[in-house]
Amino acid sequence: MNGWTDDLSVKLPPGRTVAELVDVILRSALGGVPYEEIDSLLRTEFELSADDAELAWDRCFGGLVRAGTRNTLNCPPPDKDPVAWESFQRGWRDASLLASIYPDMAPKQAASTPLASARRLGWRRYWPFRNKVCAGHRQ
Repeated sequence: MNGWTDDLSVKLPPGRTVAELVDVILRSALGGVPYEEIDSLLRTEFELSADDAELAWDRCFGGLVRAGTRNTLNCPPPDKDPVAWESFQRGWRDASLLASIYPDMAPKQAASTPLASARRLGWRRYWPFRNKVCAGHRQ
């Protein structure tokens, strides 16, 4: 396929980071800012093309949805999908973020107990991903 790539990163201007980009998208969404305004903000503040602004939006919420699965195997690769990876990390660390944007995906209290997790994951709970969120995970 012509033009296909598995690299889902966006080109940011010097001095700007993926963390800042994700922060702007999530803060804006939490504040109820309409998509069109967020898109405009990304295009001006981060100098993104229309396509890259849309991709950044998509990957940010894609990473958050993946975090909502509470499955470490759904962690996006940080080198190929850095926006999704960053938002995954935030959603993984802060369930209230996920609950604020996607209330139906918020982890249930009972499912977050160690015993419930062990039942749900069985032996995989202990091997080989013990104490890891994903490759490149920040503690």
